Amino acid sequence: GWVEVQFTISRTGTVKDAAVLNAQPQNIFNRAALKAIRKWKYNPKIDDGEAVERSGVKVRLTFQLQDG
Repeated sequence: GWVEVQFTISRTGTVKDAAVLNAQPQNIFNRAALKAIRKWKYNPKIDDGEAVERSGVKVRLTFQLQDG
């Protein structure tokens, strides 16, 4: 399955305002995707020498269950 998430990268490079946009299958991996995304760190966007927020960032996380 997969989960598409949209979020904002703060001026310090942390993720905030993460929200699920779409998922397949619905509501199975949403919680795991949001938990993972909130731990991610980015280099903040620099505009005129100052760190600025970057909103509307989208990623798709793919989940694959192992046989076992």
